[in-house]
Amino acid sequence: MSPYENQVVIITGGSSGIGRSAALAFAQKGARVLVTGRRRAPLEAVAAARLSIGNCPSHLPAPRQGHAWRENCSSCRAASA
Repeated sequence: MSPYENQVVIITGGSSGIGRSAALAFAQKGARVLVTGRRRAPLEAVAAARLSIGNCPSHLPAPRQGHAWRENCSSCRAASA
């Protein structure tokens, strides 16, 4: 069992570069990953690469403003799965 199995990892700037690479690596090791960033399309592409990755564009309301764990958000579903 990986030390990341069933752990949640949140990566800011996860749509490209080292953030994207880190998200994919953590997901491959069994973590549930939430990536955030400014650009929706690249975030969705990262999330589509692995089922355990969710995404949240940074222009959406912050979790304390009611966004976290909404049923219609792919990121919230991935993080709570």
